[in-house]
Order: sequence, then C-alpha cells, then structure tokens
Amino acid sequence: MALIKEKNILLNEYLLHKLSSESIINQFEKNKDGGTQQFISLNNIRRLKIFYPSLNEQRKLISFLNLINDRIATQNKIIKDTKTLINQINNNFFDSLNSYVSFRKIYDKAGEGGTPDTKNPSFYENGHIPFVKID
Repeated sequence: MALIKEKNILLNEYLLHKLSSESIINQFEKNKDGGTQQFISLNNIRRLKIFYPSLNEQRKLISFLNLINDRIATQNKIIKDTKTLINQINNNFFDSLNSYVSFRKIYDKAGEGGTPDTKNPSFYENGHIPFVKID
C-alpha cells in the first residue's frame, strides 16, 4: 500500500485511470520485488513514469473515459440480461414443455402397420392422416 500525494499537477481521478493503464501495469510487472510474495517497492513507485497533460485536458480525458466505462457497464448489463433471458427460456419453457406424445400412444394409433383406417375421424389432421409405420 502506498500513499500517492498529488501536487497540483494530477487530478486524482486521472491518476486512478492512469494507474490502471497498460503502460503503468507493464512498469509494475517489470519492477516487481520479492520472491514468493511479490510486491512493488516504494522506490519503484517513486520511479513510475506517468505522462500527464494539462489539468483541462485531464478533465476532458476523465469525462471521456467515464463515458466509455458507462457504455461498458451498459453493455455488460445487456449481456447479463440476455443470459438471464436465455436461462429463463431454458428453465421455464423447454423444461415445462410436456407436449410430447408417448410411443405407446403413437403405436396404438398406428396399429400393427399399414395405413390407419380412413373411416376413423380421430386419425385425420387437416385432411391428412399422419401416421408412423411400425417396422
């Protein structure tokens, strides 16, 4: 843990964004200390190279990055809601479909082969006789 004091040249929010940037993370990765328990020494933190524009430009950049982060959060929510919808469809629709017909019912209707009796109206469906040939 390190306390980084701002000296009227960096906005705290700009510094926060900057510390999570790839360039700073790469500097951290190159300068790790310790063996099993790795850390970044205060000396390495002091030696960090942080580019910073004017305060006005920092404000603009912060605003822009915040808009992008808001967009990412919105997209993540859409993805999460879509995954929830898929799960609800899977759990509530497919699992609740009990409209299958047992093979016994099909077999009883079809009989022991041949075409079902055309005189039996229960075999008709929209003028056609659907049947399964039992081999």
